[in-house]
Amino acid sequence: MIPALSSAAHQISARGKNIIVTGGSQGLGYAIAEQLCHAGADNVVLMARTKSTGEAAAAKLSAIGETKAHFQATDMSDPTSIASSCLKITSALPISGLVNAAATTERGNLQTTTSDDFDWQMICNARGPFLMSQAISEHMKTSGIRGSIVNITSVAAKGGAPFIMAYSMSKAALECMT
Repeated sequence: MIPALSSAAHQISARGKNIIVTGGSQGLGYAIAEQLCHAGADNVVLMARTKSTGEAAAAKLSAIGETKAHFQATDMSDPTSIASSCLKITSALPISGLVNAAATTERGNLQTTTSDDFDWQMICNARGPFLMSQAISEHMKTSGIRGSIVNITSVAAKGGAPFIMAYSMSKAALECMT
């Protein structure tokens, strides 16, 4: 029997940690942020595009234990938005962890994937986490923080899935960076 995520999270401690979770307002990103709250993180900062969803998710997470959950609206396809958000967050909190969970998926194979669809997935799924990792690792280095960066990839990165070719390639690029 596989233990539930919530019981597994109690085996780790995030006490004293301030952690950013991109894509944290829904799906896997939200589930990761929730487990970090259960593990006692001091602060969890959710980054996503949609303000209403992000603020609602942060409010719900703040009700878990003593963790303070925050939301920072960020467009992972926009380098200026990423840089501005990282500066705002790191000016307020010493960040010791980053989880790059934000992603987008568009269906398409070699013949049907448009150039725009390909670019969009590479920008969001590979360049966004790259820029986040650059900014947060620099913050950790200059602040003397020993931290962690976790990149969420996919089994599709291992051998590809022809019906989501650009997504598979973007996740393979993320694995290469990791």
